[in-house]
Amino acid sequence: MKFNPRRLGSDPASISLDWQIDNMSSPAPLLEVKNLSTHFLTDDGVMRAIEDVSFTLDRGQSLGLVGESGCGKTTAMLSLMRLLPPNGRIVKGQVLLEGRDLLRLPDSEMQEVRWSKISLIFQGAMNALNPVRTVGDQIAEPIRRHGLLGARLDNNALDRRVRQLLDMVGIASSRQDQYPHQYSGGMRQRAMIAMALACTPDVVIADEPTTALDVMIQAQILDLLQKLQRELGLAVILVTHDLAVVAEMCDRVLVMYGGKVAEYADVDAIYNEPLHPYTRLLLEAFPDLTQPEGKLVAIPGYPPRLNALPAGCRFEPRCPARIGKCATVDPPLREVKPGHWVACHLVSEQHPIHPITLLQ
Repeated sequence: MKFNPRRLGSDPASISLDWQIDNMSSPAPLLEVKNLSTHFLTDDGVMRAIEDVSFTLDRGQSLGLVGESGCGKTTAMLSLMRLLPPNGRIVKGQVLLEGRDLLRLPDSEMQEVRWSKISLIFQGAMNALNPVRTVGDQIAEPIRRHGLLGARLDNNALDRRVRQLLDMVGIASSRQDQYPHQYSGGMRQRAMIAMALACTPDVVIADEPTTALDVMIQAQILDLLQKLQRELGLAVILVTHDLAVVAEMCDRVLVMYGGKVAEYADVDAIYNEPLHPYTRLLLEAFPDLTQPEGKLVAIPGYPPRLNALPAGCRFEPRCPARIGKCATVDPPLREVKPGHWVACHLVSEQHPIHPITLLQ
């Protein structure tokens, strides 16, 4: 029997959404990332945080970005936005948004792209919001910055727009003059979503949008994201550890390990036919309430240090299905089926061994 990812849930009340999205691809992707690599210069040497990350995103599509902590998910998203800390360097790659390479734009032009074309819901809403400015003023800032209400700013029009955004995310407009500490965790997250939507972007990146929230509030936030995606036609990149959320919300899934893409495919393929041993082990390590008697599988070992990466496959030291060449040759990312990419020596046209068989 094939597993239906839409039925997976970490709590019966946490996911109760019936989401459908048009999967028809546009002739050219809205967002195309090619071989993106970012390094950090530290006292301990060069940290190769992400290397050769590639994916595409169509209009209205949702992409789930998953993997263990430290695998490069957030770094990849900050690289798209060019919001890296001073010691971060994008060493190669392209980020094509509607055909325009964001990595080649002058800073002034990139500032115009942020929030108007691509926006980010930061991880940890309490830390992302300025504690000494009102929530309404922070939502209004990108609107002012991009002059969306005309060269001569109409304060009444700006106030109406902020109220509209708050209403859109389910916050009473009367609370726009309050400060972040006067909001609950769920309300702060909703305010961050309102800020991300302020300039009607085409792409929204949600970096762990339900961190530190209880399951009921998580469900409300995810419900809100899906509702807004459907109504506004947003393309969404969802960064998360929660495989239940990915199964429910996403059309495609990109699995990262050690700063590289391990597997990239449609959500049904990832859950029903995972081809990379790491993907399989991630799924087995996640609780499935449809099979409460099932045992969880811990992945042995630890993720690699980014300044001392293995010579071959980065997952090789922890992989129960490894073969000899895994220790010396880094496997390239290959399209082994239409739309299904995997970086594993066990899965290729030359050596078509299914790793699930080896892991059972």
